[in-house]
Amino acid sequence: MMKTKQTALVAVTVAAGLMVGASTSSAAAQCGRASWYALHSRTASGERMNPSALTAAHRTLPFGTKLKVTNKNNGRSVVV
Repeated sequence: MMKTKQTALVAVTVAAGLMVGASTSSAAAQCGRASWYALHSRTASGERMNPSALTAAHRTLPFGTKLKVTNKNNGRSVVV
């Protein structure tokens, strides 16, 4: 019984460590150019382009990454 409790404690500790390692992290600011998809095309992930959705693509960041995009001309920002 004691061995089972120790094993469970180790499993919980390892799982907690993995969750901490998977937390969000901030990245260095990058500057780039924006473009847009044609109205009836598909995105890089294969989804249909939705003109009312806020979607962004990046060559090296994985799908599902949230980014803050700022227009340098007017200072307005959105999270995509």
